Amino acid sequence: MLRLLQWLVRREGLLRLLSPAFGRFQPFSAAHRRDPHATWRALREEAPAWRSRIFGTTLFTRYEDVLRILSDSHFSTDRSGVPAMRWIARLTRGEPEFAGLIERNLLTIDGADHRRLRGLVAKAFTPRRVERLRPRLVAPAAAPQPAAADDPPAGGPPASRPDVLVYLIDTLRADHLGCYGYPRPTSPQIDALAAEAALFEHAIAQSSWTKASVASIFTGRWPLAHGANLRTDALAAAAQTLAETLHHHGYATAGFVTNPNVTSAFGFDQGFERYHYLGETASAAEVNAAALAWLDARPPDARPFFLYLHTLEPHAPYRPPAAFRERLAPQVPAALAAEPDAVLDAMQAGRRPVEGVLVDHLRALYDAEIAANDDAFGALRRAFETRGRWRDLLLVLASDHGEEFYEHGNFQHGRTLHRESLEVPLIVKLPGPPVRRRIGERVQHVDLLPTILDAAGLPPTAGSEGRSLLPLLRGAAPGPSRPTFAYLHLDGPARAAIYDRGFKLLQQLAGGGELIHRQLYDLAGDRQERRDLAGDRPLLAGFLAARLRSRLFGPEQRLAGDAAVIDEELRRSLEALGYLE
Repeated sequence: MLRLLQWLVRREGLLRLLSPAFGRFQPFSAAHRRDPHATWRALREEAPAWRSRIFGTTLFTRYEDVLRILSDSHFSTDRSGVPAMRWIARLTRGEPEFAGLIERNLLTIDGADHRRLRGLVAKAFTPRRVERLRPRLVAPAAAPQPAAADDPPAGGPPASRPDVLVYLIDTLRADHLGCYGYPRPTSPQIDALAAEAALFEHAIAQSSWTKASVASIFTGRWPLAHGANLRTDALAAAAQTLAETLHHHGYATAGFVTNPNVTSAFGFDQGFERYHYLGETASAAEVNAAALAWLDARPPDARPFFLYLHTLEPHAPYRPPAAFRERLAPQVPAALAAEPDAVLDAMQAGRRPVEGVLVDHLRALYDAEIAANDDAFGALRRAFETRGRWRDLLLVLASDHGEEFYEHGNFQHGRTLHRESLEVPLIVKLPGPPVRRRIGERVQHVDLLPTILDAAGLPPTAGSEGRSLLPLLRGAAPGPSRPTFAYLHLDGPARAAIYDRGFKLLQQLAGGGELIHRQLYDLAGDRQERRDLAGDRPLLAGFLAARLRSRLFGPEQRLAGDAAVIDEELRRSLEALGYLE
């Protein structure tokens, strides 16, 4: 075996090819080529996790096999790398550290000197083979079982559980709030909350329009799993929602909403004792009034409550109250302020050229609407404090999606999965004394359901795909990184996105399900998603596409969305907001 090692390390051409790919294996210097024993020792030091019961033998054999796999003869173009991937799958079965090392180093190959190796590897990295290559580092936990109707409530008696308020501000992008670094004074009340609560700096919506995103929030499932994606889809009756789980465990449940896409016609009243659609013209102040009236009508010894409030500002059309328009959009001409949707629709449809000054005016009106909603939120907080309901309240303040202002050639939302549509605010206030914290880990909508249930001492629902953020909220160190996914299928072809390893991949799905029009962005150096790296990093883009494809067409349980019955009143509300024509 020593002679075989000596023969291998003297193959300088192969070593020069492999050295950049396997950056950790720097022992292949001239000295090591002269002294195979030094190479042997270096291999043992570099890869202690690979040691087997037989001293060194399996370690060497596996590394030698990887050398053979990555050599040109084994990445033959006529066989498309199939034998190589079979070898890798065999070698890495039960050795996740080894699989991870191969994966990390292959994905760092770059530069013209390694284009051939990169191309050969890419041919072998088909979606199915990638999943075989990368066994999971942690075995998936068994799916929790749904609570039966006669099961005793878990996590203590209902009286010991916190009141829960989910305050959802429609169409609010994170980077237009002061607590997320926005310089304009749009959000003093929300900023005050963030100063005494936990703010998640990177919260991602599961979709860029309301129905799909809210369904993910309340089921803990990503959009393809919950099935409520198209305009006429209703949330499946089989979906177990946050409201249903809390109601089963003793909570009084009520929802007051202003977006017609989350009305009872679309199945969003599941689990709510009281669910009221106030209309698309209702202000955040009117939502407050309805919620407080319900709260005040409850007996003093009542059960803990779960309130879902969904306000519509700053959704288009951007028509803020005069006081907020004068403060944040005084430069906007009166004619534009009166009919901003007409100008917005004309520019989106190409009937009017996109002018920077018009975009700035629309953005200013949007800011003024944020300020109006922020003011109403401050009033709601004061009302809770007056009633003695604030200190022990579990509050989740979030948005369903963001809004585009032509950063990538579109207005409004539900058209792309770029950052301006997906990066949303998420601020969580735990019951009890203030917990001031800014959390940099990337989180997503599907995490909200398990977080709320965990804070209430309850297990997650069946099918939930997120993870509880309660440990992070209490100061624990971040866990293992995980990919984040988003999906959109509203008008035209479906689109999907994956965030992983500091990169973001955007894909469009063709009719047959194949992934086309790939875009890759380095989130560390290009937060605004301006420079597409898919052509420069084809191996990385291909790997992320394979992971995304596995997510899109994986074996997890999927619910079929029911068909909604849309009456004339609901149709008019949807048309007023541009959801139906």
